[in-house]
Amino acid sequence: MGHKTPSTYLPIPSPFPFPIRFHPFSLLPTLPSPCLILLFLAHFKATQSIQAHPHAEVLSLDWNKYTPLTIHTSSNDRTLKSFDLRQPSLPLSTLQGHSLAVRKIAASPHDGRLLASASYDMTVRIWDWQAGGREVARWEGHSEFAYGVEWSLFGEGWVGSVGWDGRVFVSDWKREWKMV
Repeated sequence: MGHKTPSTYLPIPSPFPFPIRFHPFSLLPTLPSPCLILLFLAHFKATQSIQAHPHAEVLSLDWNKYTPLTIHTSSNDRTLKSFDLRQPSLPLSTLQGHSLAVRKIAASPHDGRLLASASYDMTVRIWDWQAGGREVARWEGHSEFAYGVEWSLFGEGWVGSVGWDGRVFVSDWKREWKMV
């Protein structure tokens, strides 16, 4: 599984074998000053429950690196949703287009508008969640369920995906994917 630091991986007993990732703003010891901690706590309850995908299972979550109180979720209802944690009762956006469950969502570390999703429909897609929730690009290289997607921190535009076909694809989505 590789080395994980305590700030990005917590070995919490769970019925699911998936790691839990936290945004730096959710880990109070990582905040640089007590003033920021007080500001943070004034806007956000310590524990919050969001009915993100009613009547469906939430399969993944990622924090937006540019708007710290924004989270993105994916579900077996075939949608992606974005929420502002200060007002979580209604999603900021709902993205539709996958024909099967969306197993993984990842927010771009380079552009706060972009999300990547991997779905059991064997596609990996790039979305602009702020521009009316439109699909931007699509990769159709997997021959089985796509279940993982991540952005490269080191190369802007580089996306990696994995599927049940045992294949790993790493590519520059702007140059190599089908634009939608």
